[in-house]
Amino acid sequence: YAVKVIQNNIFTSALKKERIQKEIEILQNTNSEYVVDCIGTNKSQNNTYIFLQFCNGGDLSQCLKSRVYMPEGEAHVIYRQIMKGMEAINKEKTRFIETSN
Repeated sequence: YAVKVIQNNIFTSALKKERIQKEIEILQNTNSEYVVDCIGTNKSQNNTYIFLQFCNGGDLSQCLKSRVYMPEGEAHVIYRQIMKGMEAINKEKTRFIETSN
């Protein structure tokens, strides 16, 4: 697992707290091979912890920094994967908004 730690003191308003909670709920309910799984969350007085599926291949930023050139076909594959992940997140976001109203 990987843990994303968010300091609670950055939530200076109720709106920011609500937004991060919505983000967590959307991530927990998004089921796609193109989006990391959110295993769960926990909160302490100082931090919010988001437990995520560990991906040991690194992130896209690391991949791009380690290379001088990427073939067009490989870039196209990565782009399609990003778009499929965004599609899954947006689909869940839309469902979340519809059920919240």
